[in-house]
Amino acid sequence: QGCFQDYKIIKMLSSSPVRIASPMAWDPKSPSSLLLPFIKKLKNEKRMEIHSFASQDGIGANMIELSTLLKILETEKSNYRQVLHKCIEEWDQQSDSTDDGTSLEMLKLIYAITHLTETLILNPNPTMADAVPFLRLHYLPNVDNDAIAKFESAAHPEEYEEYWSVLELLVRRGCTSDAWALLCHHSICRRAFLSPDSSNTVNEYHEEQRQVDRDGFFTLRAILESAPLPGGRTDYHDAGVLDDADADAEDITPLLDGVHRLDYELWRTNTNMAMTSYRTWKAAIDSATSNVALMALQRREPRLISIIEMLSGNFSNMMSTWPEALCAEILYLRPNLSTTNELSTRLNRFLRIHNADNEGFSQTLLAILEGNHGRIISVLYELGGGSGAALPATITSLLCNLLMKSKLLPPSSEELQTDLLLAAADAIISSTTSNGIGMRLTTLLLLPHCTPKRDIRITATLAEALERFCPRTDAEAKDLLDLVQPIVQKKSRRVLDGCISIIISRVRYYEQHQQIAGSNNIKTAMTWLVRGMELEDAFYSNDTEQQQKVNDATANHIFYSDNTIDSAVGCFGSCVGLVIRKCIQVSHDLLELLLGKSKSCDPAVASQIVLVLKDEYEDTIDSVRVLSSLNNIVNAIISQDPKSEITRALEITKLLMKNQHGCCPLAPIMQWGLLLLALPILNNEQKCFDTGSATDFQSAFTTQGIHVMMERVLHISTLHEDEKKLEKLDELREALTKGLMRAIITENALRKQDILKQSRTYSDKKNLTSTEINSYSPTEREELVQKMLDL
Repeated sequence: QGCFQDYKIIKMLSSSPVRIASPMAWDPKSPSSLLLPFIKKLKNEKRMEIHSFASQDGIGANMIELSTLLKILETEKSNYRQVLHKCIEEWDQQSDSTDDGTSLEMLKLIYAITHLTETLILNPNPTMADAVPFLRLHYLPNVDNDAIAKFESAAHPEEYEEYWSVLELLVRRGCTSDAWALLCHHSICRRAFLSPDSSNTVNEYHEEQRQVDRDGFFTLRAILESAPLPGGRTDYHDAGVLDDADADAEDITPLLDGVHRLDYELWRTNTNMAMTSYRTWKAAIDSATSNVALMALQRREPRLISIIEMLSGNFSNMMSTWPEALCAEILYLRPNLSTTNELSTRLNRFLRIHNADNEGFSQTLLAILEGNHGRIISVLYELGGGSGAALPATITSLLCNLLMKSKLLPPSSEELQTDLLLAAADAIISSTTSNGIGMRLTTLLLLPHCTPKRDIRITATLAEALERFCPRTDAEAKDLLDLVQPIVQKKSRRVLDGCISIIISRVRYYEQHQQIAGSNNIKTAMTWLVRGMELEDAFYSNDTEQQQKVNDATANHIFYSDNTIDSAVGCFGSCVGLVIRKCIQVSHDLLELLLGKSKSCDPAVASQIVLVLKDEYEDTIDSVRVLSSLNNIVNAIISQDPKSEITRALEITKLLMKNQHGCCPLAPIMQWGLLLLALPILNNEQKCFDTGSATDFQSAFTTQGIHVMMERVLHISTLHEDEKKLEKLDELREALTKGLMRAIITENALRKQDILKQSRTYSDKKNLTSTEINSYSPTEREELVQKMLDL
């Protein structure tokens, strides 16, 4: 799982004893699987075997790389160097003896180029406060913390040669505060700052000597801890990872007149003020050379002379490498270099002095500072950006994007930018194996560039990746759909197809596992289809003409016999078509169940589908309305309510009526099934009517419902010539005729009840009674008589 491992699936398979046949192909039944045919030689025959590899199964990337990629692509800020710094720290801590360290070292070089690009190249106003941390972090040797711990516990650390090497290294790095902290462990410094009562042997001579030492160290402290150096007096913030809130509170007590202890921060905001403070500090160093106490201290400890000389800028023979010489030049002689060209001039000079002008990486640094920004991309590509590894390829692409955005690369480099972007996307997909992280990273990488102004290959690559990706969880699928929905709204048909592919994969998953979780899986599957319909609506949101075509198609489809559907259903839209197909299939199954012809249908499945679709689509999609009505019939039968026949009759009438387009959406076979469902209701009513009182009888069907069923019977009679069906049709006609009579009687009885109710209401309102008719006016008498006649 090396970060820079060059992976080629064909090369991996070439070591197999079998030979790969040509060609390879994507499995049409599983777009995320790649089919590789193998020819296996046996004794007397050759046999071909097909092996399948999932497209998301790549070489693998360790968790540190994946975490780094997620942080880089999910953040809105271009703080790539900070994320890379944390990645290198974690990787370095977890590396073991089996790791040769090559990958980590190359990643550190990529980190150095990224740091240089972000702080000095992309920065419109670079200062030496950016250059010094870069040199300290990537070129100057680090301080050994174990050695410092040893000096802290030693009684006379100055006796160690390593002590002075570390002290000089700290000064060369510009870490003067750290240098003072180390100098405090010097035995002379410790004795100088002891309390008078801490020793019983303190005499007047020793006290005078201690005072001189104390004054000398105070002068040295003022110089070291007031130094307004670009980049600061410590390397605490060199990597740009830590915020000021993470640092310990800094002592800002003034130590030098005219120099504030936080003046080093001015290099990033006001170079002129910073330079004024710097000159004051340099003047204090010059005056300190004639300070009596400091001169006495130097006589007691001559090794301090080189420290003072370095701070003064007299270090021509002290630097052994060009990074040390360049850093010291900036810190103690020319902190006000204002451009990268001036910095490159100084760099070129020190490269020649130290015979390093032939070093490859130093020449790369020089070329970048001189303005050859294309060298950044070429070096990153050589360091792993072109190896097919996810992390370096992504960094290469992102830095190219930043350089193009800042117009530091010519417009002709746009094709290169696209190529690097697509290479990074391919590297991510081939290098990640876990739970859709690779697909999410690829989407985050490509999404900002899926615009009409950019190369169409970017959108096509994203769409192809979506189409071949098989999410393992609903969370993965939902996350991807939420990410790419804005692209769908921008009328990207290919991305829409990729989204629909993801949705259908989840639908198929729940349909295949229906036997395990039952109707709950069907509910989830339909919920995913509704999500797809929403995406299709978003795609056609501003296309009024196309939206109207889709609406007409979804509302004007019809049911066909034997559970078959005309090919026209498939053109409504992938998810809409699947919803219609499912509703038609379940409707047929329910009707077969109601007629007693099949017992394989689970009514709970229909209930779950209706629960998901009813509120939103019952009025717009006929198949949803039909399924909802059939589900109501089933529920009425299951409930065993005495008035369930009325509910069933009402739903049958609704199903057989013409829709808004002037036609019945049901195929003749379903119309026939509903008529057969109505026949037992009509026969039962006739029995009750014959044995009971006509005044108390109530018909389940209205006259309108009877007329609708008669119309359907007339239509069906022209289609069937089967003798048994013709006999059933005659029975239906007789039952409908009698049913029409009962419906008329029922409606008249209901009408009479309404008139009586209205009459009582009218009488109560007018307070008109027959016992007091002689006292009424002629008009009131006429009203009362007319009402009585109506009754």
